Parts: sequence; C-alpha cells; structure tokens
Amino acid sequence: VQTYLDLGTQGVGMMGFFVGLGFLLGSTLYGWFGKKIPKAQLIFVCYAITGVILGAAAFIPVFDIPAGGKIAVYAYMGGIALLGGLLYTVINIAHDTLIHEEVPSVIRGRIFSAREWLYILSFMISSLLLGASAFVAHPYVLAGACGAFFVLTGIGGLAYSWGRRGRFEAENGKK
Repeated sequence: VQTYLDLGTQGVGMMGFFVGLGFLLGSTLYGWFGKKIPKAQLIFVCYAITGVILGAAAFIPVFDIPAGGKIAVYAYMGGIALLGGLLYTVINIAHDTLIHEEVPSVIRGRIFSAREWLYILSFMISSLLLGASAFVAHPYVLAGACGAFFVLTGIGGLAYSWGRRGRFEAENGKK
C-alpha cells in the first residue's frame, strides 16, 4: 500500500478504516442472518471468498488501477479491505459460536487457547514466509499465491464439511 500503490502512511490508515468498517458490517450482518446459515460451511465459504479478494489485489497491475488515480486505488483497495474485514469478523463469530455450542464447558477454555495458539503461529509463520519471499517475488504475486491458498483451503474445508455431514446423516438415518 505504501510503496507499490504510492499511498504512503495515509493509505495504510485508510485501509485500516475500511477493514474496521468491514468488522462492523460483518458483526451486524452475522447478528441478523448468522442463525440461518450452517456455521461450518459459512466459515469455509468465507475462507474461499477471502482468497478471491486477496487474489483481486494481485490484479491491480493487470487492470492498471493506479492509472485511474488515487481515488481509483482507494476505491479498489478500500473494497478489498472492507470485504476482508467483514469476512474476518464472520469467520471469528462463527468459530466462537461453534465452540460454545459444540464443546463441553470443562474444556472450552483449552480449545479457545489452542485456537489462539494456531492463529498466532499461523500469523508468525506466514509473516516470516511472506517477508522472506518478498526478496524474490513481487507483492502482487504473493497476494495471488495467498489468495489461491485461501480459496483451496475454503473449498477443501467445505468439501470435507459436506462429506462429514453426509456421513453423519447416513449413520443416523437423517435426510
């Protein structure tokens, strides 16, 4: 944002604003509609959509967004940041709700702790890998690779979730 899009610190601040706005919208939408949607499938669909929007950042040079001026870049990246914040919030609320609904209270704290460890380790490892690979790959290529990873994770998780639900229903005589 600062270097390749030539938005500087102001651009980072604006992207933070759009992510925060996405957090608010995601919380509101989940509050309205979350009960109607199967949580596990929602999580994986959100991961896949996150991958698509990360991949959209890789297409900035293809669409030559900077040629439209700073307003075009802010609009494009603001949309990506807003959707990212929205999806992140929906994923987190769905995770928390699933844990509260499915995990016995005596081990719930350990599950939350283990989840935080996974979040933190994933963040640290991905930061290290992306930071190291930035020396050999362009940030747009890295955005596309991250996007592809999220899409594949979402699709794989969704397929697993559907298969698991189908086996459960078959074993318990439900349709």
